[in-house]
Amino acid sequence: MEMLDVLQKRPPPIIEVSTIFLQLEATHKETASARNKLLKVLYAEGVTSTLHTLRYEIFVRSAANPKMHLARLLPTEEAVAQRAYRKYHKSRSDSE
Repeated sequence: MEMLDVLQKRPPPIIEVSTIFLQLEATHKETASARNKLLKVLYAEGVTSTLHTLRYEIFVRSAANPKMHLARLLPTEEAVAQRAYRKYHKSRSDSE
């Protein structure tokens, strides 16, 4: 329960962002946008303009460390959108 409380305190709360995934009438663009927002909420304390900006900030912070792990970088906006589109179409085909 403590983890849920922490996640709800981040702006905007994850519950508000993730409700789009439960709506059957949501478009794939809304789903991709919600996934971008969700990743920004999970990985950023403050508000950043785009996922690319957040990815770059994480890269700059990790580049200063002697052991840099590229696996810790966020996916690109395009990769997030493609994953959202796959999930969107899968959820539509499963509901039929």
